[in-house]
Amino acid sequence: MEQILLSADAKKKLTIIHALQKMDSNVYTINQVKALTNYSFTTVQNILVSISKDFIKLFNETFFSDNSLIHWDKQKYDHNRYLKYLIKNSLPYKFTLYTLLHPNADLADFSDYLFLSLSTVRRALRPYFDYLSQFPIKISISNLKITGDEFVIRIFFGSVLWLGSSGQDLIDAVSVGDREKELFSHLSLDTPPFFNYDYTFMGIFIAKLRMEQKQFITNYPFKHLIQPDEVVYLEEYFAESFDLSKAEWDISSLVYVLYYLPYTFSTKDPRLKIKMAQFENKQATLPLTSLVIEFLDEFLADDAISLNDDELMMIKANLLSALMNFSVIKSNFLLFPQYMEEEMEGKINPKSRLYQEIYAFFIKITRRKRFMYLKNSIHEITTYFSMLLLPLWKEKLDDKNLIVGIVGLEQFVPIYDLQNFFSFLTFIETRMIPVYQEGQSIDPSIDFYVAETKAAIPPGEKRFFLIRNEGLSREESVLLFSKLQEQYIEKVESM
Repeated sequence: MEQILLSADAKKKLTIIHALQKMDSNVYTINQVKALTNYSFTTVQNILVSISKDFIKLFNETFFSDNSLIHWDKQKYDHNRYLKYLIKNSLPYKFTLYTLLHPNADLADFSDYLFLSLSTVRRALRPYFDYLSQFPIKISISNLKITGDEFVIRIFFGSVLWLGSSGQDLIDAVSVGDREKELFSHLSLDTPPFFNYDYTFMGIFIAKLRMEQKQFITNYPFKHLIQPDEVVYLEEYFAESFDLSKAEWDISSLVYVLYYLPYTFSTKDPRLKIKMAQFENKQATLPLTSLVIEFLDEFLADDAISLNDDELMMIKANLLSALMNFSVIKSNFLLFPQYMEEEMEGKINPKSRLYQEIYAFFIKITRRKRFMYLKNSIHEITTYFSMLLLPLWKEKLDDKNLIVGIVGLEQFVPIYDLQNFFSFLTFIETRMIPVYQEGQSIDPSIDFYVAETKAAIPPGEKRFFLIRNEGLSREESVLLFSKLQEQYIEKVESM
């Protein structure tokens, strides 16, 4: 979603930053950076000047010096912070926050607020409006009214504001008073690190502001969702300002945002028992809880996955949250930021056995009428399920270890050095194998080769390290470890 929020200039800045992230911390010239992009010298120079101004504001660091040198320091650069800064300063982000805080304003008021012409603002926001039109969200450009599916609209507000400021801009504008602090203490949400203060009040304030604007939720998809005992405190808080007979689903949807939408990573997280109760209450069972159980029954039959009781609870809770989120939006829209999507894409190999088995399951499931809507996001949900299950995906020990073939070594020193080196690496299993002979069958279980010469390993093999008769130097040990680690990660990700 960042690509919709960010301006063209911001995207160019990130293109250069992404290129620099692949380089070591050092001092570079404009031409060296230009070589990493498709931009002209003048464009790169202008972007670097603009990035430098941003870095001075954010990090108090000089990035682009007067002598046109780029001072790149990976350790001092905070990518998430810079990305939030660029989103926070984007026109779509400012528009989203402004419409929530100023419901009676129009586009001319917003333009005046930014000191921009009406035509400039309208043109800049058009891609944003076009993007949102594919969802049940309608924006009246003239009077800034946002209508449609109110449940989705509030998730939309929360996602955009979280991307730009982690909700802080909204919280600062509305302010947290003693009554809100009292509410927070009652919600079982004051148990760090499981609940985020800013996230909680961002959700509460979005709901309150929209209700003040007479925008109530009428189409709530989880009407039989189990409510936590603490819901009474939310009801008391909102009853002070609203007639709850008109806001039944507004309270329930806020429970969803606070308790069900976030993922759970500890058995001490108080939200876990709420989600697990959803599985245990037959009267309130959702079709999605049955789908989670069906999924796990199929996967737990495979000895590649073994879960203890705590792991089973957490994975059930998180799979339910994922399915609920996808069922609301019917796509990956707003579920996680784009940088998170890219990170997941990098960690999950679509050719891996894990991905393929989950994908096959959802192909089968989406043939059912009630789950056909998942077909449009089958890659995203398969990737997400893969991320949740990857830490628990347990192959046999031989399959998880990196099998290193020691090829025909006879000299004492290199053999001794290798044995000593490998003794510290628990993910390595070594095998002594003969020098490759033409026509010989190749052992498919060997993941990596260590030999004295390239002629000793199968032709065309690229996964190898050549060791000298003098053994391993310190530099060579570092290089060998790097190669082994890279190969091991590649093997694990392909499982």
